[in-house]
Amino acid sequence: MLTPAQQKMKQELEELQAAGRFYHAEETGSLTPHPSSMKKWVILAAGFLLILLMAVLYSFHPNQSDLAAYLTKEQLLYRQSEQLLNQTLSGQTVNYREAKAEQIHVWKKLSALDPPSRLQAHKLDLLHVMEQQQEILTYLEFFKVTNTAALNHKIIELQVKQELAMESLRSALEREKIKYERLEDGTVQFWVNEKVYTY
Repeated sequence: MLTPAQQKMKQELEELQAAGRFYHAEETGSLTPHPSSMKKWVILAAGFLLILLMAVLYSFHPNQSDLAAYLTKEQLLYRQSEQLLNQTLSGQTVNYREAKAEQIHVWKKLSALDPPSRLQAHKLDLLHVMEQQQEILTYLEFFKVTNTAALNHKIIELQVKQELAMESLRSALEREKIKYERLEDGTVQFWVNEKVYTY
């Protein structure tokens, strides 16, 4: 049997041990974050990663506005070239040498343009069209008496090359997922950033 002093000492020791366990549990509980605090950190980290991912994707996804700007410049040069050939074929321009020199000048301007990489094939096709136009002008310059069969053959070659250039344009627009529509007159209408362009 325990003496009253030993019993009191035992009771105090048990109380201290119980208090120590309570304090130890309370202390370890405060070291782990609260569930609501942990959620906030997870949501914050996920949001940061999402913003970072969007920034990376945007920087690697080419801007469609630069595509539209290039096509506008290219179309202006192509229309000049086309108008020059049409004026020559209709007899409005009699000096074939000047027409050919102007055609070469327009061709050089187009070849100097730096297209977006996804339009490189289209640019090459359009340069082939303009070279065919130059060939027609050369034919008209050197053969004053036109052989209509030979001229018609060169015009048919020109039309085929024009169709190939339009096809490469359409395939580039499809790759870029740009909405477009081919009109009855053969032109292509496309939309970039809710703005309509006609080529």
